Amino acid sequence: MPAKVISFSSKNTLPQTVYCDTTYIIRLIAHRSNPADSWCIACKDFYDKLKKNNVELKTSILAIDESIYFLVFNNCIKKELKVINETRKKNGQKEYRDKDFIKQEPNQYSKIYCKCFKEVPKFLSYLSVLGVKVVYPEDSNLENGINEKIKADAVEIMRKYLLAPADALHIAISLNCGINDIVTNDHDFHRVDGINVYTHFSPSQISLASCSP
Repeated sequence: MPAKVISFSSKNTLPQTVYCDTTYIIRLIAHRSNPADSWCIACKDFYDKLKKNNVELKTSILAIDESIYFLVFNNCIKKELKVINETRKKNGQKEYRDKDFIKQEPNQYSKIYCKCFKEVPKFLSYLSVLGVKVVYPEDSNLENGINEKIKADAVEIMRKYLLAPADALHIAISLNCGINDIVTNDHDFHRVDGINVYTHFSPSQISLASCSP
């Protein structure tokens, strides 16, 4: 049996606690800078719905790590590199690829990294304001929130449901913390038995994604 998939717009009774994965956190945070984006709006509206119903929002070190990587590297640094490449293109110079830029212009990259890294404390502060708290399973490593059972469970989830390692770890962490209600915009989670998935996907999209291999 696949997961029970519930749309953000559903009127189903909400659980006491949910686990927020990276795809949800990124969209929720991005609502500040992209208030007109439909996915960001849906994530913020669902957040408001959760808070109104006194639902506890939990996440993991893994989700925070992935979110910071996305905000600093995929978002901020790539935007800075795009500006540099536009100038190089106008001057008839070859554009940098990400890895080439790091190797060939380490000093300039370092300056950009330091500039973009300023977004990290802002992200962590806003996450705290939102009331999203990190959950740690018993006997877990405080640096990464993972213990041996989570590792073993994640491997089994990967094998059984053909999930990516990070997706399997999110589910294993959530379940080992006694949380089977997961907020995510990743349709791969729909294949996993024993969890409830809250998502922005429409009912028709949910039906199609749940049948995907």
